[in-house]
Amino acid sequence: AITDSGAVTVSGTASYTTDVDNKTINLDTTVITGAASFTTQGTTGNVTIDNGTTALDFGTTNIAGTLTATSGDVITDSGVITVSGTSSFTTDVNDKAITLNSANALSGAVSFTTQGTAGNVTIDNGTTALDFGASTIAGNLTATSGDVITDSGAVTVAGTASYTTDVDNKTINLGTTVITGAASFTTQGTAGNVTIDNGTTALDFGASTIAGNLTATSGEAITDSGVVTVAGTASYTTDVDNKTINLGTTVITGAASFTTQGTAGNVTIDNGTTALDFGTSTIAGYLTATSGEAITDSGAVTVSGTASYTTDVDNKTINLDTTVITGAASFTTQGTAGNVTIDNGTTALDFGASTIAGNLTATAGNVMTDSGAVVVAGTTTLAAGVGNNITLDNASNDFASVTVTTGNNVTLVDTNAVTLTSITASGVLGVTSGGTLTATNVTSTGDITLSASAGNMVIGTITAGSNVTLNALAGTMNGSGTVSGNLATINAQTIGLTTEPTMNVTSLTVTLTEMVDLFSGKMLRGAALIDKSNVTIVSTPGTVKVGEWLFDGSGQNVTEEFSSYASQTNTLTDMLGALEAVLANPDFFSEEPVSINIDLEGALGMPGDEEIANMSLEKEILLQIIDLKKQLESLDRGDDITLSREKVKQLKKDIEADIEKLMKKLAASNK
Repeated sequence: AITDSGAVTVSGTASYTTDVDNKTINLDTTVITGAASFTTQGTTGNVTIDNGTTALDFGTTNIAGTLTATSGDVITDSGVITVSGTSSFTTDVNDKAITLNSANALSGAVSFTTQGTAGNVTIDNGTTALDFGASTIAGNLTATSGDVITDSGAVTVAGTASYTTDVDNKTINLGTTVITGAASFTTQGTAGNVTIDNGTTALDFGASTIAGNLTATSGEAITDSGVVTVAGTASYTTDVDNKTINLGTTVITGAASFTTQGTAGNVTIDNGTTALDFGTSTIAGYLTATSGEAITDSGAVTVSGTASYTTDVDNKTINLDTTVITGAASFTTQGTAGNVTIDNGTTALDFGASTIAGNLTATAGNVMTDSGAVVVAGTTTLAAGVGNNITLDNASNDFASVTVTTGNNVTLVDTNAVTLTSITASGVLGVTSGGTLTATNVTSTGDITLSASAGNMVIGTITAGSNVTLNALAGTMNGSGTVSGNLATINAQTIGLTTEPTMNVTSLTVTLTEMVDLFSGKMLRGAALIDKSNVTIVSTPGTVKVGEWLFDGSGQNVTEEFSSYASQTNTLTDMLGALEAVLANPDFFSEEPVSINIDLEGALGMPGDEEIANMSLEKEILLQIIDLKKQLESLDRGDDITLSREKVKQLKKDIEADIEKLMKKLAASNK
């Protein structure tokens, strides 16, 4: 053995060698100013040195045992240090650093102890695996190895920590390390995985490039203060209640999995312009996810709070097939193909405020609701199951077209125009739109109520197991479809000025609120409506034809015996155009009254037409009608530019009223 029983001062370098196996070197009172080199043999040729308050610099050293080094100043290496056993380096004065960056080969556990706030440690272990023993580093740590990096002892780092493996597929596994500052990792290859458990201390990722998978655990919050790229999968866990995960500058190529505890274990991630795929996750709080590419789920994901998904680049989709969200689910996409698909399993699906620039396809084995406004630029397809209600009744909802494949009671509210492409409800159906409501194909086993509060209604196929109510109080009700059910109630300004629906109902109530042309409504067809006792017409300033009856506002039939349904053209223009053809006949101007046939739907013929009733027309009344028509045409053309818009409107109203009176007079004269 080599020892010192007295104070030894060496102003130059010092070299110590034991050339017999297992002989030790122990220097407690020696102070070496230059480089100190050591060589021992065997397996227990241990070296201990305390260099007092003088900086300790290791020259080329080969220790066949353990190394224990202490200094009250910095510790460095000007030569390569090789230690077959454990190594321990201590600076016992504040802010004295340890810098061992000569591609050393420390085979056993390496321990470091520094003091103050800047007691930094730098270690490069060459191509030898670097294992940290129990360490207390009162500053920053920088560690490099060409093999794996691990920790067999409890390690605390008061500052930042940076770990690098500079050979492909070498891993970093830190299970007992606690880092207060940012933790940065760099690995190579395709399997350069990183695992870290930061105990109960918050884990902040600094700038990192991980060429494999990442597994991170903390009993406090997990964040990223630097740009982090993970080439493989990433798994983040907070194992204490209500600790959050917030990753604003992390980019994960593989699946990203999250596990949090409590009720406020929230997760926020922005994956940049890289596709974001959720692996198996249990999030005990809310989730906020953003990506400039597609968002998907390859694993089962449960979110106990709300979830918000955003793709911030055009035409990137969101597709969640195995995600279950307990709170409100909100979606934001861009472009025209920013589609959203979600299947919420058997859990109720509540839509939060969403703006979807493509199509929405939503499935749930439970009820669907909206706690926020849902805006969908493309198609919307909903499936809740035959026994579950769909209630999307936010006043600011805006759907372009809606399909409901399954649902019990279905309630939809749309602030603008909407098309009901195909609706199948097992219970009651109610739809309200702020614009035109187009009911292409609507079926319900219960009542159906469709309301266009500020627009027209276009009727396709409407089939109710019970009653049907159609409201277009601010517009016209058109459509060549069929309405089937028991009692049908129609409330509109006008009906069928361009096309007519067929009413396959047992009884009908019609309320019209405004006469646009002479006839407020065209024919409503239906076998059950041949009996006028099945029909009630109320509050009608014009007239409406139902079945074989023509009704006015009093509810009384005006003219009966209508049997020709071939031509449905009973608007004012069609009627008067047909009358002009009669007046063009030379026989009309004879002294004797001419009797001709008029179908009040607009079809005219000479005497003998068996499909319509004969009506005798008086020449004087017809000429008055023609003159009034020409006045209307002049007003429409704007021939008199001195008339104000209000005056023109009033004149047209007066002329139309006069024509109505004359037409009723004609009808009465032919009874």
